[in-house]
Amino acid sequence: LVTSVVQFVAYAFLLFRSVRCKRVTRKMLQFALRQWVVLAAIGACEGGFYPLVFSAASRLPGGLVQVLNQTVVPYTVLFSALLLGRRFGLTQLVGVATVLAGVVVAVGGPGEGWYGQAAVRDVVQCAGAYSLLAMGVTLKDVIFKRWRQRDEQDDLEVSLVCASAAAVQLAVQLLALPVLLPEPSLWLAGLQDLAGKVVPSAPR
Repeated sequence: LVTSVVQFVAYAFLLFRSVRCKRVTRKMLQFALRQWVVLAAIGACEGGFYPLVFSAASRLPGGLVQVLNQTVVPYTVLFSALLLGRRFGLTQLVGVATVLAGVVVAVGGPGEGWYGQAAVRDVVQCAGAYSLLAMGVTLKDVIFKRWRQRDEQDDLEVSLVCASAAAVQLAVQLLALPVLLPEPSLWLAGLQDLAGKVVPSAPR
């Protein structure tokens, strides 16, 4: 959540400066309004990525998490081919297959050392979270591709796209916060303690 807040504040500040410097045109704002579904999807993907990957990573060995983050490569290739129509050469596809094979070998199975320290569900959740990250990145490329197809003289302001997506990302995480907390009562109790409404009990 802190990461999303920092990103939103930073991108909002950059967008404010871009508007002040007149780098954001009326056509850009109108274009962004028409692309609100894609921008919302970007924010939703990125908003879902952070809680999913962090909650799974907290129960996985650090080395395994570093391996699982490589799954973003095949996801990106797949989404780029489907949504952007990109074509990849044989060498590139072999490289992606090698990365994917390396992940499978590293994850291993019941005989591996990590097994028992983490459930298979956490591995699937962590790897699946990176599909959201890859989708968010690909959808940003979709936005810029659609802008270029308009043959506009100015490049689409990056801060406009990032600030819009960051706003949705923050909203998604705020809405999901009660679900992600293991015990919401502890969160409410902590807020009451900070507000001085409840005297914290002394540790035993």
